[in-house]
Amino acid sequence: MGDERLSYEVLEAKYLTCKGAKKWEHAEAYANLLRVHHPNRIDGWINQAECLCELHGAEKAVEALLLDEERFKECARYIFAIGCYYA
Repeated sequence: MGDERLSYEVLEAKYLTCKGAKKWEHAEAYANLLRVHHPNRIDGWINQAECLCELHGAEKAVEALLLDEERFKECARYIFAIGCYYA
């Protein structure tokens, strides 16, 4: 049996709760856990970039997204997110 605390649904709920409360450091930690434990889903990267933008600016968000360019370069959400942060 897997660890339910690290399931996508639980981590996403915690991320969304922290985001809603504008607790960006905590939200970024949950986004990072999404990225690590669910690496083939773009959501962790997109969520982490949003947090980094709030905490450190758009440049840091782009830097984080570009780390996994090979994995997601065909994903429309990924390309759109990079474009938004560049704008």
